[in-house]
Amino acid sequence: MIFIFISLDIFIFLDSFHHLLYYVILGFPILGIEWQKMENPDLRKSMGMKPDQKGVRVRRVEPTAPESGCLKPSDIILSFDGVDIANDGTG
Repeated sequence: MIFIFISLDIFIFLDSFHHLLYYVILGFPILGIEWQKMENPDLRKSMGMKPDQKGVRVRRVEPTAPESGCLKPSDIILSFDGVDIANDGTG
């Protein structure tokens, strides 16, 4: 019987690599932003949205993300790739 002991550091590295492989290499998209739901009518009004508009607010943009050149905090995303975004972030 053979036992293989892996240190915690190596285990964390391998686990992180697995997630990197799944999300980046295999094509699972990562937008590179943090966003906020816009379900509160007063919040939508304070951000200048019309009552019938729906979307999400950009809270933070990763500095290394490709979107950092065009999105900034407090921007409102109304649609993505032709799909309207609901106030809860669903399409």
